[in-house]
This record gives sequence, C-alpha cells and structure tokens, in this order.
Amino acid sequence: MRHPQPRIVWLVATLLGAASPQNPQTRDAIDSRCESPDWDIRIAGCTALIQSGRESPSALAIDYNNRGIAYRNKGDYDRAIADFDRAIEMAPEFAVALANRGNAYRGKGWYDRALRDFNEAIRLRPDFVQAYNNRGQTYRAKGDYARAILDFSRAIELDPQYPGAWNSRCYVRAVAGQAAAALADCNQALLLRPEDPNVLDSRGFVYLKLGRFKEAIADYDAALRPGPMASSTVAASPNGSSAISGAPKPTSTPRSSWTRRPSLNWSAPVWNDKRRPGGFALSRAFAMLGAKQS
Repeated sequence: MRHPQPRIVWLVATLLGAASPQNPQTRDAIDSRCESPDWDIRIAGCTALIQSGRESPSALAIDYNNRGIAYRNKGDYDRAIADFDRAIEMAPEFAVALANRGNAYRGKGWYDRALRDFNEAIRLRPDFVQAYNNRGQTYRAKGDYARAILDFSRAIELDPQYPGAWNSRCYVRAVAGQAAAALADCNQALLLRPEDPNVLDSRGFVYLKLGRFKEAIADYDAALRPGPMASSTVAASPNGSSAISGAPKPTSTPRSSWTRRPSLNWSAPVWNDKRRPGGFALSRAFAMLGAKQS
C-alpha cells in the first residue's frame, strides 16, 4: 500500500488548518489548488476540500475527478481509478469522470474496460470530442486501426480546430500504410499548433515511412529543441459548459467555487510514450541511418 508523500501530507494539513467558512478568500485559494498543474498541490488542494465536510455531492464529484487526474498523471492508476469511481458514484452521468476513468484504465492496459467507459461517456454526451479521440487511442492500442481512424475522423468532424485528433489520425494512418493522407493530417495539426514537438515527431515518422529522410531529420531536430511540451490536461466540458453533464446540482446557495470546471485528462494522444527527448532522438537516429543508406 502506497502512503501519501510528505509534501502532500504537509500541504493538506496546512490547507485544512487555514480553511474556514469565515475566510472565503482562503477557500477560493484552496479551490484553485484543486485545479493546479502541479500534481502534488492539486492532490493536496482537492484532498483538503474532500476532507472539509463542507462540499455538496456535486462539488465532491468534481474534487474527486480533479484529484484523480493528478494521480493518473503521476502514474498512480489505482488511486486515480478509485477517485473516478467516487466521482461517478456521486454523479452517475458525469461524462467527464467516465472519460477520465477510461484513460486510467487505458494506462493500465485494461482496454476493454476503457472502451466501456468511453462508450458510456459518448452515449451521455454525443458531442464529446476528447472521448472520441481517446477511444480511438484505445482502438489503436488494440491494433484496430480502422476503428481508431473512424473515431479520430468523428472528433475532427465535431471540432476541426482540435489538433490532437489531427495528430492522432496522422500517426495511425502512417502505421496503417496511408502515408500520403497521414502527411496531410500532420500538416493540418501543425497549422493549428505550430512547432508542437509531438506533432513534429508524428510527421517525422510519416517522412520516415515515405523515405524522405532529410525532412524526417529536420522534424526530429525541431522536436528536440528546448521548449514547452504540450499539456495533457484541458478544461473539462467539451461544450464549454462549467456544469457537470447530468450531475445533481447544488441544493443550497452555491459557494463561489461552484464555477470551477472539472478537469478532463485528455491524455495527449499517441505520443505519450515518446514525449521524452530520448524518444525523439531514437527516431532521429533511424532517419539518419536511412539517409546514409539512400
């Protein structure tokens, strides 16, 4: 059994000691910590809210969902799944939590369970772009490229400005032997997200498949340049709403933090296992080898 890290324990104790109904400013600060991109701070902030005894069921569902994302991004899939379970128990039609649990199942390699969650999330919210994208990633992991491409295409139909789906379809089309179509997808992703190292990595792979080694090397060199990596967490509601889809609404006067949006861990597509510079460098080495042999 894993024990909480000392930093998290200290943060939770500090936040619980500071929070009080008479100090709304401090409570708002705790709310913001439950959305922090620093996963330890997020865990502490959400835990303080959960343990405060002052959260409505709907607010607790958001707290568990947001903490689950932090655990997932720290690689603690079991705790993440437990938190998403609690969020779904409190709000059975919380499509965002279902999609996030699907991502955690996918991280553990439990693809069939992941697909069930993505299917249910899409049933509850048919325009759920990220759920289509992540279901496509699950089909890709199972080797079902045709279904993966269908899901990425549906995500693009719903939101043509979503670069993750263009990049996902680019990579899978390349794997499936559709290199020309894949190149067009990667180019579109780069129009939407210029110089993104993950998309450059995907396009480098496409160039490798096409035998265009110099262009592949140029993309891998660009991907290896120091710069910000793409975020793996985005604001929750795919339709821009701040409310939980189908979740019970607060019955009392909502506190100011009810405007918090649950987070959606959309799990930056195919490249999750290649986001380290070492992955780009290895791909570049293959391109260099191909260039020397050509």
